[in-house]
Amino acid sequence: AEPEPRKWTEADLSKLCNQAATKLGDPGPIKNVISRFVPEGETPHSRNIPSDQREAFASAVEKAADIEFAG
Repeated sequence: AEPEPRKWTEADLSKLCNQAATKLGDPGPIKNVISRFVPEGETPHSRNIPSDQREAFASAVEKAADIEFAG
């Protein structure tokens, strides 16, 4: 059986972004990922990632920082 997809909460995404920026030593690349996923007119912040885009967003952040979310 396939495991259920992870339910990415705002808190998860915030922690993931912090973990990624810390590893990179620079928040710039993560801010670029955020800006690609936040709808136009919204503040570029991980809490503004639409729920249907959260899985793809998390994957993009993990890839940008070459990490896996530690939870």
